[in-house]
Amino acid sequence: MKHVNAYPFVGKDYEKGFLNSGKKVLILGHSHYDADSAGCPCHHSFTIDMMDGFLSGEDGAFYKGFTSQTKALMNREISVDDREYVWNQVAFYNFIQFNLEAPGVKETDEQFNRVSSSVFQFLVSKTM
Repeated sequence: MKHVNAYPFVGKDYEKGFLNSGKKVLILGHSHYDADSAGCPCHHSFTIDMMDGFLSGEDGAFYKGFTSQTKALMNREISVDDREYVWNQVAFYNFIQFNLEAPGVKETDEQFNRVSSSVFQFLVSKTM
């Protein structure tokens, strides 16, 4: 699909809904960060690979946001098992389809404008 680089992460229990409520939750992030490939399009499996690493217990500064979101959703401190429990019930996607150098670095107008309705159509097809 035009302008779709990275595919969303869809948790293995996503179809059951968050907390088995039947309500599907998509967490929309901003972008991926990779100083070595800043400005380059994200590859198709980047989001999925990153989330698989987080769920398997990998630790790194770039997972800080996911840890904070998990704590907020659980309303307590979390374990690696909690990571899997929460994130396997949701879908996650980053809006900007290009790697940015670091948090706080703004995308270019071109990178922002390349995100089109086709990205949202793609998300709907993968998460609904």
